[in-house]
Order: sequence, then structure tokens, then C-alpha cells
Amino acid sequence: MSKNLQESSIQKFSFGKLQNGQDVHCYEFRNSNGIIICLLDYGLTIQKMILPDTEEKLLDVVLGFDNIEGYEGDHPYFGCLVGPNANRIKNGRVVIDGKAVQLVQNEGDNQLHSAEGFQRRIWDCTIKKDNEGQPFLECFYLKKAGEEGFPGNLKTQVRFQLTEGNILDMHYTATTDATTIVNLTRHDYFNLQDGGASSIFEHVLEINSQQITEKDTEDIPTGKVLDIKGTSYDFSTITSIQSNLDAKKPDLMPIAFDDNYVLENKSKKLLFAAKLIAPDAKRSLEIHSSQPGLQFYTGVHTKNQRGKNGVIYQPYSGLCLEAQHFPDAPNHASFENTIITPSEVYEHQLQYRFGTGE
Repeated sequence: MSKNLQESSIQKFSFGKLQNGQDVHCYEFRNSNGIIICLLDYGLTIQKMILPDTEEKLLDVVLGFDNIEGYEGDHPYFGCLVGPNANRIKNGRVVIDGKAVQLVQNEGDNQLHSAEGFQRRIWDCTIKKDNEGQPFLECFYLKKAGEEGFPGNLKTQVRFQLTEGNILDMHYTATTDATTIVNLTRHDYFNLQDGGASSIFEHVLEINSQQITEKDTEDIPTGKVLDIKGTSYDFSTITSIQSNLDAKKPDLMPIAFDDNYVLENKSKKLLFAAKLIAPDAKRSLEIHSSQPGLQFYTGVHTKNQRGKNGVIYQPYSGLCLEAQHFPDAPNHASFENTIITPSEVYEHQLQYRFGTGE
């Protein structure tokens, strides 16, 4: 594998215009090993993730659209950065500084993924270089107080860098001028076999967890944490997704996964969270995170969605591995807090580590 650090590059291209006339740009990351990542300033969306396999064949492994019209339309959060709060909040209601705050409700009575949120905003992105002369992308968005119901003017900065070691390194920071909620995640849909033309059933997966947060019929946590060792939810050793789906008990949930796994990470440092391997074992993805949770979602709500290259995405065309704090955290005293004050800095790190073979 090449170690020539000078091969890494980032280039900026036009990706069309939104309906309101705003320009959208794609930032294309490349390294000397053949990896290409196209990141839009609209929602910090990963539009393409092109990875080589063991035979150096290139494949785009994320679901998405060929043009901005697709991303501006209705879709299940393909490839975006979700914020200011990822996942669900019961009744869209939280208590902040002793006062009840009503957030936008976009999934029945609940809020999911901050409704419109960061994922439908244009971010201010700048190509810079680090101390070793290597390029990175610095992205900034100011959420004004009241957007989607969240208090405070929230300044969020995300830094992206693709290394010659085949790592997409991402750093998040946020500060606020009033007490508010912050819980950011990425919502990339992966299919390492064919980019979504077929299902993810035969992929194999490892998650660094032996517990999940229990949820009710609306996918809201009850506050309990369940031990899953030896159950159909257990991916603590490398396991095929199909085998655990086959083993699922009807009284647990439908034949799908949309669950928050409690990661074996008490230090808040960057640690191994999950590993995904293609059915032919020619590509792999490791996720390392400083977050306490990881949402594993098998894309069951994706139906008849026309995506890139004319492919029609269906349930199970792609899966998500969303590093996050726990869903509905502000409403559960036992969960790690997602409320920050003006004196605090929200910060976490996420890495996608790309490999060929197991």
C-alpha cells in the first residue's frame, strides 16, 4: 500500500442548484489507493464512496442519487449528517433548564432526526491543509435559535480528512449560547457488494456490544438496557446478518434491525465500534467512534426509491451504522446526557476505516 502522503487531494465541483437557487458543491476526496469520496456541502452528504476490492476493482458502496433533485426530494436520510439531534425524542418534548421545550414533531407525535435539521442545509466548507501539508475539509453551520424548536444559536464544525492509510477521519465540535441538545450522527447506507442493487442479507457484521436499549412500539427507549448475548441481536462476534434475521423471535420485533447498541466504550475515546464485510469478503469497513451508542438499521423503510444509475432501492438494499448518543437521551436520567450549556463544548470523533478482504 502506498505511503506517499502527497497523493491525497480534495477538489471542488458544482453539483447543481437547489430549488431556491442556492449553489450546491461536491468536494471530491482522493488518495493514491483508489478511494474516492464525494461529499456535498448540502447536508454534508456522502454522495459517493468508491472503494477498491482485493482485485483493485472499484465500486460505489453507498446508496444515494445522481443529482441534487434526488437529495432535495423525499428520501430516508441517504448519506447525510443528522443533527442537531439524531434519532427519536418522545412527543418531541424535552425539559431544558426546568422548562418544557416543544420540538417539531415529524414522526407521529415524536421527533425523528431533528425533522429537516442539518441534513437539508448548505454548509460553509473550506479546503485547508494540516501541519504536514495534507488536505482536509472544514465545514461550518450556524443553527439559529428556534430552528426545529431547538433553543440556542448552535455553532457546529465538522472536519473531514481522507488519509493514505485508507481512513476517512471526522471530527465534530459544537458550542451554543443557550442550553440546548446536541447529538450528531452520520446516516450513510452501505452495501459493500453492489452499492444497493441487491440486499445486504449476506453481509457479515461485528458490533462491539452485548447490550441494546429496549424500545416500545414507537421505537422509543423505555429506559431499560437489555443483555443480548446469545440472542438474535448478538453481533459481538462476526455473524451474517441473514443468520440473525432467521433466528429472530416473532415476539421481539419484525424481521428487521433498527436498534441502538450499547458500545463497550466508557472512555469517550476513539474505539472500535463495528466491522462490516462484503459477502465475497473482498471489501470491509470498520467504524471507530468516541460515542456510547451505535444504531444498526437494515433500511426496511426504503421502498421503490430510484437511486444512482437507475437502481431501484428496496428494503434491505443498504444498512446504516450510526454512531450516536442514545435515542431520547434527554428524557432518561440513566442515559448519558446530550444537553450542553454555553460553558461546554460538544465533541466527538468518527472514523471509517476501509479494507480489502477480511
